[in-house]
Amino acid sequence: MGVTGVSNQIVVKPKVSLSAVKSDIEAALKRRAKSDAQSISVKVQGTDVTLSGTVHSWSERDLASNAAWGAPGVRKVVDNMTVVY
Repeated sequence: MGVTGVSNQIVVKPKVSLSAVKSDIEAALKRRAKSDAQSISVKVQGTDVTLSGTVHSWSERDLASNAAWGAPGVRKVVDNMTVVY
């Protein structure tokens, strides 16, 4: 009683983990029976993730990128991957 308003200024910022992002990408590729993710390099700097290396199709590239975006705390994904047929 008597409360006229509440201001919630709490922010939760999960920490980005290199191993978590890498394992998420590998798991996504394995679920789709694609080639392994060993050729994809993952670099985490703060909340930014940079993906580089080679993939065998555009769908593998999208899969790796989407897996990185799905990792907790990721705010930016830089896609430097190359498609090699």
